[in-house]
Amino acid sequence: MLTKIIATTREFSGIRHYYSLMRSWLGNGFGIENFQHWLMEYGMGYLETKQWWMPLSANQRPYPHEGVDLYSYMAADVSQVKAGQPIPMICDGVLAAIHKDFIGFTFLVRTNITDPNKRTLYLAYAHVAPAPDRELTVNTKVYQGDQPLVIASSQNKCPAHLHLSTFWAKPDFDPLEFDWATVNENNKIELVKPVQG
Repeated sequence: MLTKIIATTREFSGIRHYYSLMRSWLGNGFGIENFQHWLMEYGMGYLETKQWWMPLSANQRPYPHEGVDLYSYMAADVSQVKAGQPIPMICDGVLAAIHKDFIGFTFLVRTNITDPNKRTLYLAYAHVAPAPDRELTVNTKVYQGDQPLVIASSQNKCPAHLHLSTFWAKPDFDPLEFDWATVNENNKIELVKPVQG
């Protein structure tokens, strides 16, 4: 019984450690000079139902938002992320899959954080591209603070931005079968709020 309690404590300290890393990562603003904080419009947050980049008459999402969108921030004045902006990794992990999305690519990173049900925490960095000096393939290791990804250039109405989703995946989850169109119906994963608070 003592082993089970110790294991459970370690697993929950892993998710607490992730949230601590996430707060620091958000607060650092990708290392942008004079960064103060992110600006969030309705529709950018987790489970929100509006598309923040669309006119009010046509901005309903087909499903609640699966993560958070990072686009505008306050530095010396209000600014927006730009295509090519490097994105530091939140924590160590392994690149588990690469999928095309409607702006660029989604990179699924499998962390070493697990829960008491033997599920693994994944991070989905979406609307991104590999950094120009990086060759990324499945099973590439990534490290906290490393910058293997950049914001992808957008060719549609939605401006270039970073979408970040976080989810628990069951042991039989295959990251190569991940699909944004069915993510809300996938019984092998459980989306979770990427940021506490």
